[in-house]
Amino acid sequence: MEKNNWLKRLHSHGLGFYPQSGWGELQFKEGDQVCLVMEYIQGQDLTHANRLTEKEALRYIRQIGSALMVVHENNLVHRDVRPANIIMRQGKREAVLIDFGLAVGFDHPLTTINPTTADGFTPLELYHVDAERGAYTDVYSLAATLYQLLTGEKPPSVRDRSLARAKLKPPQDVNPQMSDRTIYRTICSGLTQLKLWNRFDV
Repeated sequence: MEKNNWLKRLHSHGLGFYPQSGWGELQFKEGDQVCLVMEYIQGQDLTHANRLTEKEALRYIRQIGSALMVVHENNLVHRDVRPANIIMRQGKREAVLIDFGLAVGFDHPLTTINPTTADGFTPLELYHVDAERGAYTDVYSLAATLYQLLTGEKPPSVRDRSLARAKLKPPQDVNPQMSDRTIYRTICSGLTQLKLWNRFDV
């Protein structure tokens, strides 16, 4: 019952689990693969959004941030927050976070992901097997998502930035209409801090 209530909370806060399913109905095995049943969401992902207004972008980011708070309260990390995994529900101004298959606990040994699929949105700690991760891991990806929504450009790879092979273009240089609060509080605090302990939590 506790897990079922948790799943309902995830759905109500913008995560794409099927709300009528119990925990046992949400997971099954296909060969050696453990699968999760997710809600089918009609709409487009945020890769189709280009240079949103600050008000619109922040509304969607706050919705996903609210969903991540529920995830983090249960000691989980989504690990793959990016525009392609955020669906705009058709006919509504509602953002839904999907692709929960990479989510693991804070203390789970599985930490790395395929860097070719999420480059630009992946924090540095996910490129190292023994690195710590927590809520701040998703904070980086959420800030990178906001950067793209407001500038229309994907941030450079954090690996390239850490090796001084690339620099993050100041978002205000691309979109001068952004407010200082959004630039420095939301984007810079989450995205420019390569060291995880300097990032604020959602």
